[in-house]
Amino acid sequence: MQTFLFHSVAGTKVLGIIDKVVTGPLWRALAKETYVLNMNQRYSMLVCCFEKGQDASDLMTG
Repeated sequence: MQTFLFHSVAGTKVLGIIDKVVTGPLWRALAKETYVLNMNQRYSMLVCCFEKGQDASDLMTG
């Protein structure tokens, strides 16, 4: 039971980090844009960062 609770808390923290770093800024940028096609550059940069597999230790240390 404790391992399930630990995994649930860890999963919730990960979703919060993803919202803070990835989806939140994209959503705010999309709300400011007039056309969806203007988001292509942001999405391309995001894909490049994901493909690089950047080290997340800076993010995790705060």
